Amino acid sequence: MASTFVSGGGEMTATTEPAAMLEIAQNLVSKELLVPVDTRPGNITITTDHTGTTTTISATIPITTTLSGGQSQLAARNYFTSLGVDATFDPGTSGTLSNNTVPAAFWEMALTLQESEEVVQVDGLPNNISITVDYDAEIATVDVNLPVTQVIAAAGSVTTAAVDYL
Repeated sequence: MASTFVSGGGEMTATTEPAAMLEIAQNLVSKELLVPVDTRPGNITITTDHTGTTTTISATIPITTTLSGGQSQLAARNYFTSLGVDATFDPGTSGTLSNNTVPAAFWEMALTLQESEEVVQVDGLPNNISITVDYDAEIATVDVNLPVTQVIAAAGSVTTAAVDYL
């Protein structure tokens, strides 16, 4: 079974959910790199194992919680606002994502990927994403291990692409 990611005409170019997870994670890293080093939050890291062909994404996302009708609702907080960085995100229309900030889009994509894993999970496979919420600290921790392929271009650059494992 293959996954499908619909950009809805927004800024994402991925066509599968694992690729979209990697793309929005890179977008979040790019926003963090716009923050001066001395105030950079360091809420996300992306590490690629070139011999094991995996990419690991580890993120700590500030969240807000509300209680509505007896149900807890979580939303990613745009922590870039206080850092002076524009983290606006264009989700397009009628696509997979609907949030309009990079942290919220990352959070939404993580939940989407985890939900897709639960739908196809047979005999414990796959289980490449883990999400933990600390309500007291108001943070969500997202850990993702994506299988990837790598291609060396003529100029020597390396392109990493997430494999659709779903």
